[in-house]
Amino acid sequence: MTNRQFYVQLGSLTIAIFILMAGLHFIPVLKPYWDITIGSIILFIVISVLIWHVGQNAALSDNKNIFTSLILGFIFGKMFLCVIFVLIYSKTVLPETKYFLVPFFIIYLAYTVFETMILTKLARLKPK
Repeated sequence: MTNRQFYVQLGSLTIAIFILMAGLHFIPVLKPYWDITIGSIILFIVISVLIWHVGQNAALSDNKNIFTSLILGFIFGKMFLCVIFVLIYSKTVLPETKYFLVPFFIIYLAYTVFETMILTKLARLKPK
């Protein structure tokens, strides 16, 4: 997969997620949570781009343990960032309900599936 293909797929996913979220935000309990939706999309775009570029270098390394370590590191790092993101949001915005987590988890799930697909493709790369 080339950089161009990656960015086209990431852009397509982002547009699809944005359209889905726009539809979900017509539900009255989710309407006030556009801020976490946009913030989550931006967070996961940044994480996806980082995974792609760092993953390319690790996948092309002669030492395949680097790639495995990278995957484990990104899993735990992403989970940590997500917990921090949600905690900061809930402490600063003080949402009235816990429904703000619905868009966050939908976005989390979509980008996690995308990143898993990307890492699977990167794992097939052969070192030079």
